[in-house]
Amino acid sequence: MSHPVTGTSLLQGNKLEFFIDGVEIVRGIDMTLHKGELVGLIGPNGAGKSTLLRLLCGIENATQGNVLWQGENLSGITLEQRAKMMGYLAQGARAQWPVTVERIVELGRLPYQGVWQRSNDTDKAAIEQAMHMAEVTAYRNRIATTLSGGEQTLVMLARIFATQPQVIFADEPVATLDPYHQLHVMELLRAHAQDDNAGVVVLHDLELAARFCDRLYLFQHGKIFASGSPSDVLTQENLRAVYGIETRIGCSEDGVNVTLVRRICEGHP
Repeated sequence: MSHPVTGTSLLQGNKLEFFIDGVEIVRGIDMTLHKGELVGLIGPNGAGKSTLLRLLCGIENATQGNVLWQGENLSGITLEQRAKMMGYLAQGARAQWPVTVERIVELGRLPYQGVWQRSNDTDKAAIEQAMHMAEVTAYRNRIATTLSGGEQTLVMLARIFATQPQVIFADEPVATLDPYHQLHVMELLRAHAQDDNAGVVVLHDLELAARFCDRLYLFQHGKIFASGSPSDVLTQENLRAVYGIETRIGCSEDGVNVTLVRRICEGHP
C-alpha cells in the first residue's frame, strides 16, 4: 500500500528531452521526487521510462532540460558524490566477472574507499547487512556468474544496498524473479523509501505498482500521459488509452487492484 507523501523535494527533472539520431525518446518531462516516497514509472515498452531513469541519475545527459538535486544542478555534482547519493540497478543487471558474491557486494563500498584501501569494520557491517536484506548470504562464496538470472539480480541489488545511497533507481528489478522474490524486492524498495531516502522504479506489473508506489507516472510515446496516486492513474480509461487493454479496477486494504481482461486491438501501444 502506498504511503502519504510528506517529504520535501529531493530530485527534480525540468523539461527533460532526449534525442537519439534525431528521434525524440523523451519529450518535455517534468518530474519531482520527494523524500520518503517510492515513485513508479509505468507504460508500454519503448515509452521512454528507462531513458528517463538514466537521465534522472545522470547516466545520460538530457538533450534539453536539467535535473536538480535538492536545488543544485546535477551536472555540477561530482561523480564521486553521486556514487554515494544514488544507486542504479540496470534492467537485466548481471554479474560481469567470475568473482564471489561477497566480492560483488563489496564493490558497493568503493565510493567510500581509496584505490588500495581495504574494507574496514563499517564497510564489513554494511556488506553483511546488504547480503542479509537481499537474502543472498547463503551464496556468499559462490561465483556470481554461475547463479541464475534472478539470483544475480538479487546480488546486484545487494551491492546497491551496501552503498547505502539516498535514492535508488531500479529499472524493472522484478522482471526475472519468481513471485516470492518479486514481493521481497518491492518490500525492500518500499522500506528504503522512508525519511530522507527515496526510490524510482520502472515496472510493468501494475498490481505491484499500485500496491507499493506512492505516486505513478504513466508514459506514452515519450510523454507523461497521467501522473498522481495509483488510484488516480490506474483507471480503466487511462489503461485503455495507453495500453489498449480492458481492465477491471477494484479497491482493497492493499490499495488499487488491477485485473487484465483482454486486448482491444493488436499493436495498440
